[in-house]
Amino acid sequence: MPSTTFLNSAEAAYIAGLSEAVIERAVANQVVSEPLIRQGAEWRISRLAAAFIAFYCKTEQLSPQRRRKAMLASSVAQITAAGKLKRALALRLSSRDQTFDLVLAQYINAATTRSRRLDRALRAISISDEVMWGMPVFSGTRVPVETVVGSLEEGMPLAELKESYAFLTEDLVESAQIYTQTHPTQEKARRMSQTHPDWKITSITHVHLSENELAPVPRRVSVPKPGGDGN
Repeated sequence: MPSTTFLNSAEAAYIAGLSEAVIERAVANQVVSEPLIRQGAEWRISRLAAAFIAFYCKTEQLSPQRRRKAMLASSVAQITAAGKLKRALALRLSSRDQTFDLVLAQYINAATTRSRRLDRALRAISISDEVMWGMPVFSGTRVPVETVVGSLEEGMPLAELKESYAFLTEDLVESAQIYTQTHPTQEKARRMSQTHPDWKITSITHVHLSENELAPVPRRVSVPKPGGDGN
């Protein structure tokens, strides 16, 4: 999957190492503006803008607001004059291309590293209406991302998950976690621990996927505590 220059706010938040709310507030307050962002049905934020917002927000105690904004504007002017704006927006500048202030360069480099991890996650996960009803799955498999991430969040060791899904690696798990963070579902299923806090997981059942399109999704099975009403 090719790298996308302009991202949704959750993806930009991951690259910046900030919350989505902070990213959206920075855009609303015009910390960055066009051509670093695009306005449509929703804001689309360039990878460079995410790095700039990280610098702006995380150096608040080190430099006045006016100076930080001036530094960002000056950087955009320099890379535009050098004809490198397109590459810069996608965080594809090499060390020879960069003419940023040293402090700003640190945030550019950190954002570039996280940008590459995001790209790795986007390659590792795929969505197709013909596979598991359009749920995000690990590329080349029918294993839903939420099954793995949810099980790990509930405390299942990776080694135990690999007994059912031998293809899993730490890198794939990291990619799944990044994907889940940057692509939150609109109506995520509530965990059993939320709907039935008095229940306790005492056993786990793995349902293996078959080639049948109607194969059930692997799921964790919660069993009521002895003596509980189980309703």
